[in-house]
Amino acid sequence: MIQEILLRHLRATGHYRAVHVRRSNMPGDFCDSWASFTISKRLQVSKMSTRVTLELEMRDLKTGTTVWNHHYTHDEPASGKDVPAVVAALDKNVQRAVKEVVESLDQYFASHPAK
Repeated sequence: MIQEILLRHLRATGHYRAVHVRRSNMPGDFCDSWASFTISKRLQVSKMSTRVTLELEMRDLKTGTTVWNHHYTHDEPASGKDVPAVVAALDKNVQRAVKEVVESLDQYFASHPAK
């Protein structure tokens, strides 16, 4: 789910020729890897929150070297303890994570233009 949201946002920027989920030998220049992905609900003293943690890295497929990595973790408080409140907090947290990742990738490519 998160991967699809991120891909949709990257495609929507119009900054990339193509953005795909990598299959075994699909052509391309870079590959993102999801080193870790966690979503959890947390109950702290009488507050409910959602935690999203992402570890991403991008490798240059020609050299195999990691050229970019990004860590995101954030606890988003829910407005209540019911399912709709937790879902709303999770959605807000995921949207924040995707925005941060897209901005970080934009910064990387702005400082490393294609040759």
